[in-house]
Amino acid sequence: MIIILECISGIVQFQNLQPTLENGWVSLFKVLFPTTLTFPFGEMLVFTMLFPYLKNRNQAKKVGIIAMIVSGLNLMLLTIMNIAVLGTESLHRSAFPILTAVSYINIAGFIQRIDTLIIIIMVILVFLKIAIYFFCAVIGATDLFRVKQSKKLIYPVGIIIVVSSIIIAPDYILHINEGLKIVLYYLSLPLQIVIPILLLVTIWIKKK
Repeated sequence: MIIILECISGIVQFQNLQPTLENGWVSLFKVLFPTTLTFPFGEMLVFTMLFPYLKNRNQAKKVGIIAMIVSGLNLMLLTIMNIAVLGTESLHRSAFPILTAVSYINIAGFIQRIDTLIIIIMVILVFLKIAIYFFCAVIGATDLFRVKQSKKLIYPVGIIIVVSSIIIAPDYILHINEGLKIVLYYLSLPLQIVIPILLLVTIWIKKK
């Protein structure tokens, strides 16, 4: 719906996409690894905590791959549209490019300022994401500390999350800075890439 409204309002300028691959493929791979690889795709590691609870585990691989493809295409399309609407310079300066892009939508002076709708959607999606992480943290702690009832850890884990979020990054700028310079290399890469590869190799050797 957002893409259709952007096209109708005439704010899409496809010349903003040129020149494509101005700095070659090397610059593209630098953006891909490790930043894009770990966020958002690397975060799907959290779903491995949910696999044991699936009724039909055989479909997990098929559904997971389809979800990755659809999500990847969706992100790619939205990124292309954001660049076409804002241009590369405005895109880099904007903290939330999609929010800035939709604020330009104006159809006959009637359909406009739908950025409020985007904010509502973002809040809902962030809430769902946090809920999934929180649930996996609780069941993970339950297994780790061998607690019989996972409900007992809901409040302790919740308090830890709230307190640590305030201590680690009290504002958005520090959050982004730590996410790109510290968490990316010391947490995301080992947790999302190195350890899963080692586990895969270990399982492969054990099967042999």
